[in-house]
Amino acid sequence: MTKPLPRKVLVALIAITAVGLVLRLVSSGSISPTGDEALNLLPGTLWEAIMRDLSFNPPGFRVLVWFVTLPSSSLLLGRLVSVVAGTLAIWLLFLVSRRLLTTSQSLLASAFLALHPWAIFHSQSLRSYSVFLFATLGVFWLAARVLEEESTNRRLAFSLGMAFLASVHYLAFLVLAPVLFVSLRRRGLRRTLLDAAPTVALYAVLLVVVMNAVGGKAESRQLT
Repeated sequence: MTKPLPRKVLVALIAITAVGLVLRLVSSGSISPTGDEALNLLPGTLWEAIMRDLSFNPPGFRVLVWFVTLPSSSLLLGRLVSVVAGTLAIWLLFLVSRRLLTTSQSLLASAFLALHPWAIFHSQSLRSYSVFLFATLGVFWLAARVLEEESTNRRLAFSLGMAFLASVHYLAFLVLAPVLFVSLRRRGLRRTLLDAAPTVALYAVLLVVVMNAVGGKAESRQLT
C-alpha cells in the first residue's frame, strides 16, 4: 500500500500540475479549428453524437464533449475537456509511476509530461488523445489498486474505468490486453471476466452497430 505524500512532495506535484494547466490553457481558445475538431463539435442530439463517425472512433469522447458543450456547442468549452484531461494525466502519471519508481523520478516524469510540447498541443485540441491518455493512466492506477486490495468499490471503479477507456478509442484493446493478462495471472479467470464484462459488452454492441452501418453503406452504393 502506498504511503501518504510528504508535504514537500505534494507541494511540488501541485506546482507541476499548475504549470501544466497554465501551459494548456494558453491559446487554447484562439487556435483555429480543424476539420476533425469541427466533427466532434457538430450540434445535434445525443443519439447523433453517439452515431457520428462511429466506424472510425467509438462514441465516448463525442458524448463527453456533447454534455460539456450543451447548449452552446462552444469550441472553447469542448477544448476544455482536453485541457482538464491532459492536466489530470500529469497527476495520474505520478500516481502510477510512484508504484514503480522513486518519488523524485515520478515527479520528474510528471514534469516531462507537463512541459512536453506534443502533450500540450493535444491538450489544446478537440480530439480524444488527451482523454485517451488520462483514461489509460487511470486504468493502470485502478488496476494497481485492485491488485493491492480486493474490494467492491475498487473492482467497480476498475471495471468502469476499462469500459470508459474502450469508449474513447478503438485502440484501447492494446492497453486493456496486458492489463487483463496480469489480472488473469494474479486474480484468476472469474474475477477478471466479471470486471471486464462491461468492456466486452461495449465492444460487442459497437461491433454489431458498425458492421450494420458498413453493410448499409455497401448496399446503398450498389443501389446507386
